[in-house]
Amino acid sequence: FADSMIQEIELPIQISVIKRQAFKNCYVLKEITLPASIIRIEDGAFGDCYDLDTVKYQGTMKHLKMSFPDWEYFSDLFDDCAARHIHCTDGDVELL
Repeated sequence: FADSMIQEIELPIQISVIKRQAFKNCYVLKEITLPASIIRIEDGAFGDCYDLDTVKYQGTMKHLKMSFPDWEYFSDLFDDCAARHIHCTDGDVELL
């Protein structure tokens, strides 16, 4: 999807890893929905996705934190994005 003009995407449940630079330079991407099956997001996956302001996670806040115990690293993955929260099924988790 890198360098594409997608504005919104819902990743299928079969996805467990988002590879390095998978969405890099998706300047108009505004919303992404991550399945609860995600266990790893590689560096730069969302690089230069400046308009990405909505990140939805199809699992609970507890499951998200268990899947990504290094919350600082996880938050850094979204540094280039407008998003400041991850919207889980049971509430929002603030990015650092």
